[in-house]
Amino acid sequence: MNISDFKKQLKLMERDLGRIINDTLPRKAGVIAVNHTRQNFRDGGFRDGGLHPWKPAKRQLRGDGRAGSRYGPLLSGRNRLMGATDYRTQSGKVTVYNPTEYAAIHNEGGEINTHPRVTPKLRKMAWARYFKAAGITRSMKGKARKNREASAPPEARVWKAIALTRKGRLDVRATIPRRRFLGESRELEEKLRREAEKEILKTVNKYLKY
Repeated sequence: MNISDFKKQLKLMERDLGRIINDTLPRKAGVIAVNHTRQNFRDGGFRDGGLHPWKPAKRQLRGDGRAGSRYGPLLSGRNRLMGATDYRTQSGKVTVYNPTEYAAIHNEGGEINTHPRVTPKLRKMAWARYFKAAGITRSMKGKARKNREASAPPEARVWKAIALTRKGRLDVRATIPRRRFLGESRELEEKLRREAEKEILKTVNKYLKY
């Protein structure tokens, strides 16, 4: 290879490396980061120098065998929060994000204070949640129903109070524990480093053959 050919190869390699850094790697990094984040949900914790488990959800601790108790923290039958994690790319850059309105409070933890309106729809939902929590079915009547009502758990009583309230708005305060699923992670950084090395070396080795 003469000097002229060598310079041409260097320019081609520079072009390909630029494409990898500005386009290929951001897209691949986005996929890796999203998959890593969703695995945090499946593992029930945040992985950064090892797995840091999340605080169990109250429904898990009830141990009553209901459908919701099967799922780990931040998981459900729909897995809306986990599934919403996504990424967008710019030249040489990738941003991983979760647009769900309650993603930040779960990821960082903190207090919420909200005042939802008490609508007929909310009352209807509250009654449904009450009957479900108390274990009352439509066919249940008489003494059997009264016994269920008398032994209703605290959760059921809360829903009944919401259904019967005369207030126009509720005053809801809650402390949300931090269950970090998105952020800097040593394991994720290592995955991204290995992917970057693989792509760059593959391109460099292609031109070293000449």
